[in-house]
Amino acid sequence: MKAKNGVDWSEWGFEVYGYTPEYQGIRMRVKRKFEENVSCKDSYMKWERLLRFDKKEESDKEAVLCEEWKDYKTFLKWYDENTYQLDGEKVSVSYRILNPDNHYISPETCVIIPQSVTRMYLGRGYGERVYNQKLALETIENKYKDKIPKAVYDRIMQSAEKEGAE
Repeated sequence: MKAKNGVDWSEWGFEVYGYTPEYQGIRMRVKRKFEENVSCKDSYMKWERLLRFDKKEESDKEAVLCEEWKDYKTFLKWYDENTYQLDGEKVSVSYRILNPDNHYISPETCVIIPQSVTRMYLGRGYGERVYNQKLALETIENKYKDKIPKAVYDRIMQSAEKEGAE
């Protein structure tokens, strides 16, 4: 069955009862047909959070989600290619770790990083941002260097050099 936004929901095992024209993912009014509940997947919850930023329901009112990620399947592909597990630690999709002044959410601006590092790096609850960026970089070098993907580590370090955080 196709929804009014053109998405074929049957391949995801859902029956559509409503529509949200600007987002092409599984949204609110769907009924699960199969045992797998997509809305409980970590990737879906992270995608939904990015949608909340785009709809100005989260703290960053300037955030804009790229068009390609308004489709859950496109985000899921990127997420599956970039996600990794850390011993019991939660990871998050961060669009501001490479540039704290960034408000554009896209595959080029996002990385998957431990939540504790994201909070520290952006200075949430830790005081002055520049000090915490340095502390976060030290934490990444000492604790996460060999645990996070090398490409993510390199992007963060290169970004820090450009920003002058080191």
